[in-house]
Amino acid sequence: MPMQRGIAQHICYTSPDWGHPLNKRDPRAAYEAFLEFLTTCTDCDCILSSGHIEVSPVGEFLPEHWSDSAARRQLCHRFGDPTTNLYINSTPIPSWPVSAKEHEWAVDFALSQPAAKRGYPDPVTFNTSYEFLLRNPDTGLVIPGQEHGVLGQITISSNALLFIASGKVTATLELRFPYAEADDSFLGLFSIIRPYLPFRLSRSRFRVWIPKKDGSGYRHKVVDPELFAQL
Repeated sequence: MPMQRGIAQHICYTSPDWGHPLNKRDPRAAYEAFLEFLTTCTDCDCILSSGHIEVSPVGEFLPEHWSDSAARRQLCHRFGDPTTNLYINSTPIPSWPVSAKEHEWAVDFALSQPAAKRGYPDPVTFNTSYEFLLRNPDTGLVIPGQEHGVLGQITISSNALLFIASGKVTATLELRFPYAEADDSFLGLFSIIRPYLPFRLSRSRFRVWIPKKDGSGYRHKVVDPELFAQL
């Protein structure tokens, strides 16, 4: 049975720390596959969220004729002066906030840049985040027992960070299912959602989150990975 609102026992899938590369060779197709997952399996009414776009400094790992100054000029013309939140050693990484109405332009700009050498960060990255409730793609209904996050409260809602660059699209997710155990109801729902996930799941990343007796948080229990082998 689905759990009720508030701090409740539930199942959470957490991406590895490095996230999931999406399952498409073409970055635009990967991005669109992620949007399809959001529109089909979540309650996201507006999939074009705000975010930040960043430009890496020139380095040996970047394409030979790529110019970070040219990219910065375009972004300054579009968004104004950058802010600095990150550094590589002592070199600042300029960042521009991107509103929801500029979302698609930022995606196109990031994807149009050349890719860095394998294993290195790409020169331009657009980062955006989502919070959502899962829904059954067969019925279109939000799964009962979920609640959007409220400041200072622990609720059952899912979230994702999406990193869009020329060479790849990567997602880091927490998918929270309002089921106390990995029973037939949970597995049945997950089998319906799974075809829409545009990345390869790690079956060992599922946990049952069990509330502590004092209500201060959760302890975790690993879900048997073999349960997912049959799906």
